[in-house]
Amino acid sequence: MRRVIFHVGPEKTGSTLVQAYFDLNKDAVRDGAGKPVAFFGPVAVRDSGLLAEAQAIVGGAQGTIPGLAALLAQAGDASTVVISHESLFGHPDTAGFYGSEGGRRTLIHRFLAASGDCAEFVFYYKQPHKLIESYYRHHVMHGGRLAPMDYLERVPLLKMSFVSLKKDLDTLAGAGRVRMLDARIRDPEAFFRQFCKALDFTIAKETLAVPAQTNKSWSALKTELTRIANARMNPAERLGWLRAMASTPLGEDSDAPMVPRIVTELVERVYQDEHRELITQLADKALEDAS
Repeated sequence: MRRVIFHVGPEKTGSTLVQAYFDLNKDAVRDGAGKPVAFFGPVAVRDSGLLAEAQAIVGGAQGTIPGLAALLAQAGDASTVVISHESLFGHPDTAGFYGSEGGRRTLIHRFLAASGDCAEFVFYYKQPHKLIESYYRHHVMHGGRLAPMDYLERVPLLKMSFVSLKKDLDTLAGAGRVRMLDARIRDPEAFFRQFCKALDFTIAKETLAVPAQTNKSWSALKTELTRIANARMNPAERLGWLRAMASTPLGEDSDAPMVPRIVTELVERVYQDEHRELITQLADKALEDAS
């Protein structure tokens, strides 16, 4: 039976890194039967029409996904197919991030039906307060003008992204077909190898081709974030900072701190219980315990 694996992100959890490694090393990745894995990344998913079809369904439209059939046809006789796009279930910069419950569940049903009920799903878990930092950093780097508090308004959407999405996938596809991986690994190659191991893939060479750095501004931003994280403030100073930052749009020309630590601390507090619950469910945690 063919395995059809949907890597669905979410945004800012290392999807681009996985995709870049796959593009450069796909000849070395083998499935459990020792056969090459057919991999379709963001460009193929977009060009097939599947991305637009999926996002329309998540948004509430009653459509079909012929783009998936086109990709599966391109895979030929490959016994394992990976379809990777971090925005299949929506985008964090839209109000429909991970969609409505009905649209999200409809899309899962479409994926299952179109793949002969053999679909599997993999996505990364990243602590929500860290995800907030990543979203905001990405927005600022691309000239965005949102204030930090605008991103706090996305907290309910992040809660839905990790809690509700996993619950829907477990219920509709079956828990055995859903893998939630840990996005905290810092070494790029180890990150990719973790992805392959979780899906029972093997890598047929010891040295992998390394993709070019995809985020050249990261070093400067990391320095700024470190300074913010180490800042010592009393409660009154933090409150004043929060109020000031809440009304200050930031862009590439701003010299204000990129991500106020107080914002990420608030998000972390909101998500404390959900984080504890989800961290115990990580698929790769079980793999580590067994090894």
